[in-house]
Amino acid sequence: MEAEDCRLSGQIKELSTRQGFSGRGYLSLHANSAKAECSISASITGRYQLDVRTMSEKEGKLSLTVNGTRKIVSVASTRMDSWSTDEWISIEVDLNEGINTVVLSPSEMNGGSIDVDRIEVTVKRDTSRPVEGFNKNHVSEPIEGPLKEL
Repeated sequence: MEAEDCRLSGQIKELSTRQGFSGRGYLSLHANSAKAECSISASITGRYQLDVRTMSEKEGKLSLTVNGTRKIVSVASTRMDSWSTDEWISIEVDLNEGINTVVLSPSEMNGGSIDVDRIEVTVKRDTSRPVEGFNKNHVSEPIEGPLKEL
């Protein structure tokens, strides 16, 4: 999902000045009042990995609130000349089946801005249980015989 497709409020700008962004551009969050509220759809309730592509001229903290649960993550200082010097922040989150709300906002600013280009969501598979029809240690090999509950 492109960050610029989120609902924006506060001191936030949509920019396209640095090379290498995806979509139409990227968001530049300038103050603690800046917020990007995104709607993310999940096909099933479960644990997901949320990856956020960021760039920041100074170290700071980004608040990620998912369905009301807030997590604070550190954002490293990166060169600001192009998106080839970006940082991907990854956190695990619980999503509900259907539409989920993710809000990104600066938590701690040290006089700079935090830029956000893209948000990606990946389902986290539970590897402790066998996948039906496959050996849990070698998913490319079929299991012989019926599955049994562990």
